[in-house]
Amino acid sequence: MNSKDLLEYSKSLKLLYVEDDNDIRESTTLIFENFFTEVKSAVNGLEGLKKFKEDKFDIVVTDIRMPHLDGISMIKEIKNINEEQIMIVTSAYDESSYLMELIDLGVDGFILKPIKLDKFLKTFYKICKNIVELKTLEAYRQTLEELEKERTMEENNNSENSIEF
Repeated sequence: MNSKDLLEYSKSLKLLYVEDDNDIRESTTLIFENFFTEVKSAVNGLEGLKKFKEDKFDIVVTDIRMPHLDGISMIKEIKNINEEQIMIVTSAYDESSYLMELIDLGVDGFILKPIKLDKFLKTFYKICKNIVELKTLEAYRQTLEELEKERTMEENNNSENSIEF
């Protein structure tokens, strides 16, 4: 697994990164910008939720412990808006007390800080590949539906234009 493998799937995706630590947010945002077409960041859960409501993101990455609105509360709010939203949690601690709640909320990944490159690549590769494959399947489904509608319309037109003797 290397960065080129991840880039194959991540380059067309948008990411929201919510982290209250300025140094971590700035350095990690720079890393994300190498992989994703658009990266927006927020300093706490309240700002993250606001940005989420203003735009559409393929992935939301959040810390747990933050001022104003913690990561778990933000995840709950986001899942109320879009229960299918892909969520990844980062934390500086092995906060196992939160793990069951995060699992119940449908979080898609959990990464300990400081983020290790191999864990980053594996987690994001799996998630980005899944997103791109689902988008591709949805595009195929829509194309098939359009073709079916066109075929049905042609059949209807042909039957209306045919002359019976």
